[in-house]
Amino acid sequence: MLSFASAATAVEPGDGEIPQSIDRLSDTEVSQRLAYLEQHLDAGRDYAWWWWHGWTAFYSVGVVVEAARAGTADNDAQQADDIIGAVKAAGGVAQLLLRPLAAKDGADAVRALPDTSPADRRRRLAVGEALLRTNAEAANRRYSWVRHVLIVVVNAAGAIIVWQGFDDPSRGWRSAGIGIAVGELSVWSQPWWPAQDWEDYQRRFDGTRPRLTWQLAPTPEGLALHVNF
Repeated sequence: MLSFASAATAVEPGDGEIPQSIDRLSDTEVSQRLAYLEQHLDAGRDYAWWWWHGWTAFYSVGVVVEAARAGTADNDAQQADDIIGAVKAAGGVAQLLLRPLAAKDGADAVRALPDTSPADRRRRLAVGEALLRTNAEAANRRYSWVRHVLIVVVNAAGAIIVWQGFDDPSRGWRSAGIGIAVGELSVWSQPWWPAQDWEDYQRRFDGTRPRLTWQLAPTPEGLALHVNF
């Protein structure tokens, strides 16, 4: 069975008011901040691109495979299990397409704006800050209990349908276990570093002392715990 987890909504560059916190900066300060933002927004774009496209492709293939299996199932329980799997995979595709991961585009939204005047650069800075903040919020959603509970509930509901409706508990709960594992892998493998980049940006340029944070990051050996304070 498959499960799904939502990504972050991409940020669109706008032409709104420049925040006062940016408007009062000197041109040198604006340039320094822009350099930091563009560098860090671009640093992980390849991983973010592959994460988003990889999971989108994975769930898309899941829809096709599960639907095909449902059409050739030997019994009602297997057919129900495959149909539920196809529906969950379709939900994963929909989430990723409706809320594309902003981090996959790096600093493109910043570079797309004009850069011919101090006002232009301040507008670019406002968009860059909004992008990094959005990426950081997306990274921190991995710690939301709602996100993890949703993964468990969706997969448990599918298991109960197969169990109670078609009298095959082992098939239903086996699929639920696989679905939960896949959903959790999707959540924890989503780009994690923007949260630290945003903390560093605030500390470096605004003198903001970041709160104590922790995050789990995948490594070749497993998972690594990073504590920031």
